[in-house]
Amino acid sequence: MVKEGRLVMSGRCCLARSSGACGEGKIVMSSSRISRFWKKKVSWEPPPEDWYKVNSDGAYDMVSSRSGCGGVIRGQWIGGFACGLEVASALEFGLWGAMIGLRFAWDLGLKRIILEIDSIERNKAADCMARMARSMTPGLHTFITPPGNVRKVIQAEADN
Repeated sequence: MVKEGRLVMSGRCCLARSSGACGEGKIVMSSSRISRFWKKKVSWEPPPEDWYKVNSDGAYDMVSSRSGCGGVIRGQWIGGFACGLEVASALEFGLWGAMIGLRFAWDLGLKRIILEIDSIERNKAADCMARMARSMTPGLHTFITPPGNVRKVIQAEADN
């Protein structure tokens, strides 16, 4: 940071100070010096009472060129969805996931909805559904119970 033409604080120091407000401190050893890094534990959190969360994600497999989106609706498990897509843009399958998730929640009569997208730490169950969707036929597939791999992720999140 430069103030009145002189260096007051280096970029690294600014980063450490701004990051420090985000979480617990952690000291990391490097080859020649000790640096302080701050890291906040990020994980899925339940919505406020009488609200529901739609977590959605998209996935693309470069080898097969197949894409999909998927997600979950929960406070507790309400439902899940997976949709094989014929699009290759990350923006497109991410938006499809959000749109389908919101529509699915609305069709279930849920009106107080929080949408979470694009954070793998907060969205692991949705990421599993999206990866699963890549191997599915195009079209929407809904789940009233979580598939086995998603059930494991949800249980692990509950244990944290």
